[in-house]
Amino acid sequence: DVLHKLKCAARRDAWENVQLVACTASSALQVSHRLQRDMADATAKGRGGKSAKKALAELKPLVFDFVILDEAAAMLEPDAIGCLLHGAKAVLLVGDQAQLPPFTKWRGAHAAGYSTSLMARLATTRGGGGGGGPPSFMLTEQYRMHPAICELISSAFYRGKLRTAPPTAAARAHPLPAAFVDVAGAREAAQGSSFLNVPEAEAVVRLARLCVEHAGFAPGQLVVRAT
Repeated sequence: DVLHKLKCAARRDAWENVQLVACTASSALQVSHRLQRDMADATAKGRGGKSAKKALAELKPLVFDFVILDEAAAMLEPDAIGCLLHGAKAVLLVGDQAQLPPFTKWRGAHAAGYSTSLMARLATTRGGGGGGGPPSFMLTEQYRMHPAICELISSAFYRGKLRTAPPTAAARAHPLPAAFVDVAGAREAAQGSSFLNVPEAEAVVRLARLCVEHAGFAPGQLVVRAT
């Protein structure tokens, strides 16, 4: 019918003229084929008498000239490479290789050399500014942490380069921004597919109670994050 043909033509025109495609890294390897198949299907339905297979054979390969990978330091290298196999002429990797490495359930990833992200490998290849590796730069102003916490993180992981933005420093003025509590002797115990640490949990409960009863915090101001 006419309405269906118009919808198919609109889908085909959208794919032919689209300037930006956003997808997950896991689907990027097949994204070009999937978009071509969608266009071919729309072409076949929009133009009577042509099969989807024939329409697909007539389409030119989709090319993505520029690729941006967000959270690139948390991606396994094969996933990152899968995003670059569609004619990429340039790539921008956005992430922080000083944070946690890529996560995978594959136990042999480290032995096979897949525990390092493409971003971390390229940053290492560059050698901190020398050699012929790709250029990189670091954002040195942060807007989340208390200045004292930032100073600790900056010294431990960022060679003292990380700084706190003035508005953030003014807003984060608590006199005790961070404290470390050593729960000596606490041991984890397996519980199903996860782990449980009863002494640590009990210590957290005691600390939360102290904050409410003696430090002036309302219960709604406390957040407990378990990792």
